[in-house]
Amino acid sequence: MSGGTASSSLLLDELLDAGDVRALAELLGARTQKKLASLAQRLFTESRPFARQVLIGYIDDGCDRPGHRVFVKTLFKAAEKANDVELMGHFAVAFDRLVRRRLVTQSRWDWQARRGVTEQVLREPADLVPRLPRWKGARRTYTNPLSGVTTRMRRPYIPLVGPHRRWGRNPSTNRWETTNHGGGEERADPLRFTFSTRRYLQRRTWRFFRKLSKQSAFDYRQAVLPVLARFRDDHLASTEALLDAWFLVHALYAGTDVLDRAPLGIKVAAGKALKDLQFTPFAPDAWKDCLEVLLTLALTAQARPVRRFAVWALETHHAVQLDGLPAARLIPLLKSPHEEVQRLGAKVLSTAKGLEALPISDWLELLSITNPEVLTQVCAAVKVHVAPTRLSLEQCVQLACARAAPVAELGLSWAKARPVRTAKELETLLKLRNAEAPHVRQEGVEWVAQQLILEDAARPLLVRELLDARHVDVRKTAMELMQRDSRFGEAVELWLAMSETPYADVRDRFLVDFEAREAKFSPDTLQRVWATTLLSVHRGSRAKRHAARQVADRMVQKPEEAQGLVKLLGYTLRSVRHAERRAALAQVVRAATRDSTLKELLSRELPELRFVGDEVTE
Repeated sequence: MSGGTASSSLLLDELLDAGDVRALAELLGARTQKKLASLAQRLFTESRPFARQVLIGYIDDGCDRPGHRVFVKTLFKAAEKANDVELMGHFAVAFDRLVRRRLVTQSRWDWQARRGVTEQVLREPADLVPRLPRWKGARRTYTNPLSGVTTRMRRPYIPLVGPHRRWGRNPSTNRWETTNHGGGEERADPLRFTFSTRRYLQRRTWRFFRKLSKQSAFDYRQAVLPVLARFRDDHLASTEALLDAWFLVHALYAGTDVLDRAPLGIKVAAGKALKDLQFTPFAPDAWKDCLEVLLTLALTAQARPVRRFAVWALETHHAVQLDGLPAARLIPLLKSPHEEVQRLGAKVLSTAKGLEALPISDWLELLSITNPEVLTQVCAAVKVHVAPTRLSLEQCVQLACARAAPVAELGLSWAKARPVRTAKELETLLKLRNAEAPHVRQEGVEWVAQQLILEDAARPLLVRELLDARHVDVRKTAMELMQRDSRFGEAVELWLAMSETPYADVRDRFLVDFEAREAKFSPDTLQRVWATTLLSVHRGSRAKRHAARQVADRMVQKPEEAQGLVKLLGYTLRSVRHAERRAALAQVVRAATRDSTLKELLSRELPELRFVGDEVTE
């Protein structure tokens, strides 16, 4: 990481003397090279715990701040000389991020084929000095890598690769320097490591760990494990970033012939492709007989290549031990957010031990996995190891409403296997109207409709929940249920629900049914009043203006029908204009002032109406 704000040397000294970890921020912002050079050895030899925390935080920042070259080199050499495995591991991750080549497409002329060829190549960062020129005698020479021309110069010279760059005297400062003309690229910073130095630091760090393998495979593995776990996906976000990670490539792919390893960078070998890349780790014997270590690495690794390597090592060297893996070690694999680790857990799920004693909460959490391949195997294991009686009806319905079809099918089968005894259980089953899987929703709602027919105490309001569902197939089943059972077909609550619904299919069905019913009802029956009023409101004819007044008159003339007309009155009052509403309310108020029973009924059924003395307000 480069850049940052300048810091105070006095404040930095005070924080270091006080043992304050806030010294890290001041250290990162420091720019005085002499000051930084004196701090490296001081921090490394400091015995207080804060110094270690500051050093690790500094290294994890990236070791790429301008003017910090001497500090980084001094600290690196001290850690290497002291065999400080922990700091060298942090250096390994930081140095693997120092180089970021970019994949570019360039054209060249093939003289043998006599045609232009377009190819992709890895190009060094343009904002880095490639390498420092060498001195010969009293002069220094520089060879242009593009033209091959060697230049001898007396003045200090920092070469830059790329178009639109020129070496000359700056008229504003009267100094010889490199300028950028129209290229839009940043000028290389001479205070940062050169490209060659960055590659050298990577190679030297890997050499430290390579020497550990000569002592013992165990020491090498113990040193490399935390380093591998420290890589993150954002460190290896592209193919170029993976090839630039010198430590990681050598640790995981040391024996491959797909890659060519040169001092200045790793490239794909001629005639090879990255899809052919297979794990061939350095010191392969170090990854044998370490089941627990690899399981931990698979769960804690933050980079996909490292997780895939841990899974590969487990399947290659520990296949026998994975059979019969205890449930306590298996469940974390299945709960991992990474699909390669989940797949490993799914492969060994059928042979795991102790699954029958697993808490139901763990099974429900496993059934929420989004990976379809893994979820199918989890459902198969649930059928074998989990009895439906261990779940409540509410939990079964929740599973049936899951988005994944295997889980929804399992939940519905368990719900249908349970007897439905109470009205509360019927209300729980109505949640199936929101099931995500279409075939499960259709099958579940049809089963619920059958339960409503068989249940004598089923209330029409339960069917209204189906009429108001957002899915067309659920509403269709509800309307068919009203035709099959007269308890629901003649329920005025459902008539109102159909007339006020926002769904066109329900309204159309309502109008067709009531137009056929209107002629069948006797003119003096309450059903005829309902049918005529509801149709008048929907048709929008002149009869709509008088619908509320007609219902109010009927309530006054036949008080015994008030209980059946009060909801119809509320519906018409909501549907007509203000003038017609006032006329109907006036008629009702006159009757309610004479009949306390009617007044109490209106207050209870139409809470939006409030009686104030002998008047009514909305």
